Amino acid sequence: MKRSLTVLVILISAVSIFLSGCGARVAPTPTIDPNQKKTEIAQTVAAELTRVVALTPSATITPSPTMTQTPTVTPSPTLEGGATATVAVPTLAFTLAPTASADNYALVDEDPKDDKTYKPGETVKKKWVIKNTGSTTWNKFYKLIYLEGPLGKANEIAIGQDVKPNETIELFMEFTAPNAPGTSRSYWKMMNDQGRLFGESVWIEFRVSQ
Repeated sequence: MKRSLTVLVILISAVSIFLSGCGARVAPTPTIDPNQKKTEIAQTVAAELTRVVALTPSATITPSPTMTQTPTVTPSPTLEGGATATVAVPTLAFTLAPTASADNYALVDEDPKDDKTYKPGETVKKKWVIKNTGSTTWNKFYKLIYLEGPLGKANEIAIGQDVKPNETIELFMEFTAPNAPGTSRSYWKMMNDQGRLFGESVWIEFRVSQ
């Protein structure tokens, strides 16, 4: 009995030693290729970026506003010292007489004639001889008034008397010839006592020499 127990202990010890030498083997960790790992990481990042871009809504592009051309503004003349001058443009508030008006006239004579040449700034006294060709008698309120061009010493010439149909009257105005060389005209026209213009215009022509 004692011998059997001893044999059993020996067998158990032998089995334990055998098992210790034949323990379970741990599988070695496989070697990782660094280049392959980089490729895998790059592919993963690229796939993730593609997914994020697909999920992000596209930005709405707002069209640029259409530019409206700024109107060009003509500046007022600038005076010495930087002040701005206001240019007053004269307006003529006249009323033309009806075509069938009884008022009318004709130019009979004038002095000087239009073919005369003047020096720059020369003083000129113009005479118009006009005839009442209408059917009304002109009273002292009828006048010859300035329309445009070089202005005389005044802008109207009152007839100052009655002028019956077919009668004539002489009207005078003093002018100063323009300083700039060239040709220009000062236009005038008759106005009745109701403020209505009538008839054809008369004028003085300035031919200013160099």
